[in-house]
Amino acid sequence: MSETREQVYEFMKKNGPVLPVQIAKFLNTDIIIASAILSELTATKRATISHAAIGGSRVYYLHEQKHLLESKLFHALRSKEKEAYQLLKEKQVINEKELEPWQRIAFNDLKDFAIKVEVTTNDESYGFWVYYLTKEDDVRTRISEYLSQQQERTEEVIPEEIREKKTNEEIRESTPEETQQENTQITNNNHEETQINEEVSQKTKEKQTVFKEETGHFYTKIKTYFEKREMSVHKEKTIKKNKEFHFVVTLPTAVGNIPFFVKAADKKSISDTDLSLAYSDGQLQQLPTIFLIKGKITKKGKELEEKFHGKVTVIKL
Repeated sequence: MSETREQVYEFMKKNGPVLPVQIAKFLNTDIIIASAILSELTATKRATISHAAIGGSRVYYLHEQKHLLESKLFHALRSKEKEAYQLLKEKQVINEKELEPWQRIAFNDLKDFAIKVEVTTNDESYGFWVYYLTKEDDVRTRISEYLSQQQERTEEVIPEEIREKKTNEEIRESTPEETQQENTQITNNNHEETQINEEVSQKTKEKQTVFKEETGHFYTKIKTYFEKREMSVHKEKTIKKNKEFHFVVTLPTAVGNIPFFVKAADKKSISDTDLSLAYSDGQLQQLPTIFLIKGKITKKGKELEEKFHGKVTVIKL
């Protein structure tokens, strides 16, 4: 049986996503046995099964063949799902609030191509739909830009009386005496600024030396945590030099090795936004999340952690 399973695996590597009927024909057997072999490959995480079906049969594919799903499944989608798919492929990341009702329904049915990411910040939740082949860095950038724009819009709400006062002050012309005083002040400020910049530059150099030493210590803590729990690291990525890292690991358990997404952040304070981004990063990997932290969680962060109900496991190093 194991030999047959390997034959099927090699067939999939060569031919891409397959239907059970293709494997039955390849092995010269019935579709029940072919489906059983494909199910074994799925159970051992060597293959994945699609949500959409072609003629009642779902598609089986290897993890590295995700990019081939469109050619296999697109024609089997309904018309509205095809429209939603094309929109998501073009936009890559879409804020759920911008969608029409029919589009929201369609995205919920596009489980093979659309990944739902939720972010909570300042007690407000945002839902995003992400195209399944969009790179993780691009997703983070687009979502961060959107949240920054929302924050800027909030800060731009200035009371009318303050705006009028500022406008009147800008209209009033300066007298010659005031102009001379301003020029003298600017000269003095430039001199002081030069001195301050030199001091800041020196302090920055001193901080950088200490920073490098502290960074190595945090990274060592992460590795030590993995080693103590016999975790195997399969992927490792530096998000912010010496401060933030992403890992894909497997944890040995009584029921076998379980994959996890691990985010490690060296920050003094962990907010609800940090926690929410950790959760969304795990969603993009389609894995349960472990969040390794060094600092303290804020009150809002703790409240959000409770709402997640174990979807994100926070561990302080």
